[in-house]
Amino acid sequence: MEDQHYYQFTLDGVKDAEVCIALLEQFFTNSGFEHQSNQVIMYVNALDYSPTLKSDIATQLEVEVSTITEDYLPYRNYNADWEANFQPVYVEDFCAILAEFHERDHQCKHEITIKPKMAFGTGHHATTYMMINAMKDIDFQNKVVFDFGAGTGILSVMASKLGAKAVVANDIQYEAMDNIREHVLANECKAAFSIIHGGIEDVESKEYDVILANINTVVLKKDVEEVYARLSAEGIVLFSGILAEVAEDMVKHFNSNGMKLLERWQRGDWVCLKMVKA
Repeated sequence: MEDQHYYQFTLDGVKDAEVCIALLEQFFTNSGFEHQSNQVIMYVNALDYSPTLKSDIATQLEVEVSTITEDYLPYRNYNADWEANFQPVYVEDFCAILAEFHERDHQCKHEITIKPKMAFGTGHHATTYMMINAMKDIDFQNKVVFDFGAGTGILSVMASKLGAKAVVANDIQYEAMDNIREHVLANECKAAFSIIHGGIEDVESKEYDVILANINTVVLKKDVEEVYARLSAEGIVLFSGILAEVAEDMVKHFNSNGMKLLERWQRGDWVCLKMVKA
């Protein structure tokens, strides 16, 4: 495999990083993102680079090109650097999320082994943590589960460990496909898995007993009707990736699309919602 080089695009003065990243993800699907304070950083593999990319980003966000800084990043094994600093995650006494090199000295009921890469969904983020914590009170036995925007697939793995008979996991990132497969194999998942590259429109429109949607609010707003159409009459959906400041508006939006709130959790600035069909 060739050494990979990247381009870094730094966007300054960003007011809503989550919305900014969500907008960019729709058009630059093979890119990586991070945000800090009022900045969003986008990483693009040199193979996907074009000289117009900076102006394309500005056009998509409707900002001035001058607010975006472009830098070339020579090869470095970023995953190796990230792995070296990867810390285990303990979701109370319910689930331990560990890399292969961590010691198994925990007292948690369940354990998920992951191969840490720079993909969303390792359990460190409050949204993923809350999703796993909320899953402990849901009956997954012999259920059919849809993991919408699965990322690393650890929610899919958790569903399998809790007894799901079938799991459908989708994501728009190509890298997520391999990472999900790795985690299904590493955790010896018993459920039947279907891993789909693409958006929710690429997922079969059948009814699921549980839908796990840990994804940004732009996508949740846009695709709530698709989620509703795929939820069984007695099914449960967990929504996360929701900032506390917009949570009430999101609940109203879900209500207007036929959903009813059962429970709400908050961790830091983030909210997780448990909902059913009204």
